[in-house]
Amino acid sequence: MIDLNMVQQLSTPEKIQLMEALWQSFDVQKDTQAVSPAWHESVLTERKTLVDSGQAQWMTLQEVRAQFE
Repeated sequence: MIDLNMVQQLSTPEKIQLMEALWQSFDVQKDTQAVSPAWHESVLTERKTLVDSGQAQWMTLQEVRAQFE
């Protein structure tokens, strides 16, 4: 079992590799418990429409963080 202390000792590139491997494992397993709710599709479709039409508003990570301070 992997614990948080082990993950904290990894370098940033190693952590990214670990995250990528985890996401790929979901795709390979086709785990029915990991299926997104149906409403996710409509939200993603709406957001794609905004991006495609040029109406999407983008924020930097700093701007997002500032909203929660």
